[in-house]
Amino acid sequence: MFDKEKGLFRSSTEIFLFILLVALIFRIDVYSVTPYCDELTYDWLAYNLSQGRLRTGSSYTNIYAQLGAGNEKDGVEPWLDHPILYPLVFSALKKLAQLFFKTDFTFYSIRFASILLFCLPTIYLAMLVCKKNFGICAAAISGLIYATSPSIILQQKMVFLDHGVAFFSLLAVYALTMYSTSGCNKWWIFASVFAGLASLCKGTGISAVFAVAITIILNTEDMLKICVAKGISSLVIGGSLFLVYPLYGYIFNPKLLSAIVSIRSSTIFSAEWFVRSLFEYPWSYERIYDWFLLIGWVAVAYTLVISLREKRINTIVIWLACYLFTLVFIARNAFYYSQIVLYPFLCILIGKMSADMLRYVDSLRFKRVCVD
Repeated sequence: MFDKEKGLFRSSTEIFLFILLVALIFRIDVYSVTPYCDELTYDWLAYNLSQGRLRTGSSYTNIYAQLGAGNEKDGVEPWLDHPILYPLVFSALKKLAQLFFKTDFTFYSIRFASILLFCLPTIYLAMLVCKKNFGICAAAISGLIYATSPSIILQQKMVFLDHGVAFFSLLAVYALTMYSTSGCNKWWIFASVFAGLASLCKGTGISAVFAVAITIILNTEDMLKICVAKGISSLVIGGSLFLVYPLYGYIFNPKLLSAIVSIRSSTIFSAEWFVRSLFEYPWSYERIYDWFLLIGWVAVAYTLVISLREKRINTIVIWLACYLFTLVFIARNAFYYSQIVLYPFLCILIGKMSADMLRYVDSLRFKRVCVD
């Protein structure tokens, strides 16, 4: 991106480190912010898990009280609104802090741990995936957008399950990228495992399991029969990990699990919700307006045109389609933070489109110099 002799950066590693430093500076002033209600739930859950208990904070559904499993004020047991991999990570950190440092891992420490363990690595993975697929210029642009977007900064200062989904989803995309370049079977297996872990962070992460399988089937150079076999195997691997969640619920309270699954799966498709999923939530957060995330959908259309021309569907587009399908047809009461997973993929495609535009402008300039 920059000249090695005169430029500011000498390698892509230095560019990535600079962007990560910028991202950390923007996210570091997090401790004075009043906790969001969901954050308190995850903090309480992490604390009680570290103590060997299953109680947590609150739930949006009143089915717990109806089935005698607790209430919103005193806590519910067991908490089955979502899989608990994400809170389990923080419960492990709490336990380690108590064992080695003889101190409590506070709520604000959990926020900072979320930034260090999930948010910053997600930014790095987004740049790495973009570099592998579209080049260093696209990676730098996507990373800067992802690191400095106001709504992304605000959301990454808070603890949400969706940060775990985004992190493991990008790990899966990176593994798929390595698989497509090396052809080594271990990479699609890694991708399947990462997708399964994404589904254990939140139910919407199940989209990652399907995205990996579809990508393997559509974008692999092997014979169709082999591609389908690998895709089905990927579904089995990722789906098996996701089944840990219902198995956990069935062991502790099968009746409660059945009731919650029934509530979660009662969403009816709405054309209005589909439009809102595409255009409202992904680029606005309360009163903060991010115009370049709206451009992300222009970048999606641009990438689709390129994909049709090359007769090869882009992996990022497949991922976005699967996640949007999950939000529209499956996710119940999806809030703006459910769109956190969309952000890195939109930023990657914005980076690609911007880099292509820069190359086009440079080519026009070169042609003009030649003519003159």
